[in-house]
Amino acid sequence: MGDASRCLIGGELNKITSMILFIPERKQCEYCHEKFNKLDDIIEHLKNVHHQSVPKCHNCGKEFLHEKDRLHHVREENERKADARRHKK
Repeated sequence: MGDASRCLIGGELNKITSMILFIPERKQCEYCHEKFNKLDDIIEHLKNVHHQSVPKCHNCGKEFLHEKDRLHHVREENERKADARRHKK
């Protein structure tokens, strides 16, 4: 194959690879192993089917699958608010 063919094939391969990389990871229930495409769906499943409590932001009410995600959210929100206060001065 000539150089032009390799570029076309490489371009198509890159496009396909990019599409694969952006497929969202499915979340799996650790109790019954059911799989979910959306984070909100697995959170609702855990609450309604397995009666599990999930970490929740005390400021905005957003729910999280893991406590580490809630802590990250709170830290990001606090930094955003601090930046807003600094820019107000």
